Amino acid sequence: MKLVAYLLMALATMAGSIAAATTYLVPLGDGSDDSALIDRGIELAAPAGAYDPNTPEGKALAEEIEAARALAEAAKDDEPEPLIVVEDVEVDLPPLPAVETAPTGTATVAERTAVSPIAVKGDTLNAEMIALLRAHDVRFIKSASFDPAVWFRTWPSWVFLLSVATLFVSAMMVRAASKGAGQTSPRAAGQDVADAPETPVAIADAIRETVGATVRDVRTKGSERERLDLIIDNLGEVQRTLVPAFASARPQIIQSMGMGGYAQVMDAFADCERQINRAWSAAADGVEFEAVESLERADAMLPALIERLRTV
Repeated sequence: MKLVAYLLMALATMAGSIAAATTYLVPLGDGSDDSALIDRGIELAAPAGAYDPNTPEGKALAEEIEAARALAEAAKDDEPEPLIVVEDVEVDLPPLPAVETAPTGTATVAERTAVSPIAVKGDTLNAEMIALLRAHDVRFIKSASFDPAVWFRTWPSWVFLLSVATLFVSAMMVRAASKGAGQTSPRAAGQDVADAPETPVAIADAIRETVGATVRDVRTKGSERERLDLIIDNLGEVQRTLVPAFASARPQIIQSMGMGGYAQVMDAFADCERQINRAWSAAADGVEFEAVESLERADAMLPALIERLRTV
């Protein structure tokens, strides 16, 4: 289930990012909602449309564009005046002499191949401008400000909302899967720990009981060989069963203590496991004093580990 959830998260993130990129795009539509666009006084943030001003049709269109722009400016003049008006200060400067230059070849070519926008940055949409843009197959314009009422009438907004909902559902799926994994016992996880307890505290208690019993029994054995064999047998069982069981209880510890608590517990457990392995290796090599010393150090470390687990 986690894999499906992560795949849904990736798809939702990509779709939501694409939809969010259309935040400032305003569709011109088919003319049924022009009044809503006009009433909102949408100002363009980028040029829209294109025409050739050097053709007879382009010159006629330029006049229509200027007329539409003049109407938009007149509508702005009808708006309430600000309370504080800053007037421009005019400074009389001597007139500059006229300089006549012949057009260069580059300028002539540029003029003959020029393409001008129908609407420029800063223009305000009105009925005339919308009609001109739509007549030249302009479907979207870029607004200078975000208008939720306009954006939520377009399909990208619904894609964005669906992406957000999908991310939320996917997060819940990951959480449910993690919770289920946290409740999985070592036995259910398929580990070869059939004889081990199922909770981290119970496993640590079993390790402590085995190590403590070994420390006590070593002191009662008469011969060195018996003491070494006892350490090898008892700690070998801990290594085969209880240590893997504790490692497989990782999801339970993370669920209960978080990653920070898990790191602290595993640091303490690693120290204990290191001493247990050292005691077994020394006993297998016949070095009794080192085996007993490491065994006693592990026995002294385990109570602190168990106490940390029980504070959850």
